[in-house]
Amino acid sequence: MEELKEKIHEIDKKISLIEERVKKLDQLPSGSEIKQIVSEVIDSKNLVSIDKMELETTKMVSEIIDSKNKNLASIDKMELAITNSRNVQIIWTVGTIVAVVSLAVAAIKLL
Repeated sequence: MEELKEKIHEIDKKISLIEERVKKLDQLPSGSEIKQIVSEVIDSKNLVSIDKMELETTKMVSEIIDSKNKNLASIDKMELAITNSRNVQIIWTVGTIVAVVSLAVAAIKLL
């Protein structure tokens, strides 16, 4: 029973860690927002001309950001994964309690 409580505690810690990471990801600007920020910084500097190298660098940064954003899980997927893991944890907990109670009742009847 102690092992089960320990595993449940570990799962709770992992779930809270995932939730914290999702909150941090939600606070990050999206690729389009970063592009807009970069554009605003360039415009605020009143740069009349940007050489070809800077344009290529900006384009490369945008492509890297876009490629990284494709690999991130969406909020809906994360919420679904968290909900599923909680449901599994609840099912296992209820099943374990039923099994322990059944064993206890059987042991009492044998005595």
